[in-house]
Amino acid sequence: MEVDFKTKLKVVKFITSALFARKQPFMIINGNEQGVFYYTNVEVSRVVLYRPTIEDVVSKVKIVSEDVLKMLYEAYPAFKNIVAQIDLRKFSTAVNKCVKEEPDRFPELVVNKDTNELTMCTSKGTVSFLVGNLVSEHDISYYEEIVDKFSKFGDRLVRRSFKGVQVDGDDKVSLEITDIECDKDKAEFGFPIKDGVNLVSMKEYINKRKLDASYSVGMLVNSMARTAKVMIDYADDWLNASTMMPGSLWFLSKV
Repeated sequence: MEVDFKTKLKVVKFITSALFARKQPFMIINGNEQGVFYYTNVEVSRVVLYRPTIEDVVSKVKIVSEDVLKMLYEAYPAFKNIVAQIDLRKFSTAVNKCVKEEPDRFPELVVNKDTNELTMCTSKGTVSFLVGNLVSEHDISYYEEIVDKFSKFGDRLVRRSFKGVQVDGDDKVSLEITDIECDKDKAEFGFPIKDGVNLVSMKEYINKRKLDASYSVGMLVNSMARTAKVMIDYADDWLNASTMMPGSLWFLSKV
């Protein structure tokens, strides 16, 4: 069945704009790894000589729906071939303004290999916006290295599931994790969650897709040091997402 333009635009916006509500401002694309994207607040210029801070967030997203991936690549064919960093706020603004000029088609994503710039424009070139830049495949390999090192922390993995909590504006909600086996006793700790920042957006993605979804919290526990790192996993019929905070370490309190 042929999908109309408005439906395609809505689906593509869910992936490029609503998934993390643009609060993870950069999307890292590797055309050699189809369907895998990184959403992060860590720019490529930082990741090469990476020194984590407590504010850093890296999300690895795998699109599992062939239909959704097809729509994304049909909308922006360059995504299949480029290695790039996209500024999602600029990208979203450019899409909205270009579609307003030409409401029946996706804007063109132009790759300039001389300047390494990515520009979005209408087919007639009446509106044009800088939305990202080309980077090297070597540089973005560091994102996978961050994910790999993170997953090897501690001596075991503890999981809990929870339904999404609506977090508005800049509010944070503390998620309390109890009854964790740690060395020879039980431990607990709490960590802040914030919509779109360290988990897939409940407000802009899950609710608007009308999904009855939940998150899985994975705690990588170092029992002897009584510490843990946290990743928040999410999955639905379109995608799998794993969000981690490389520079954050949580201390476990004895129950």
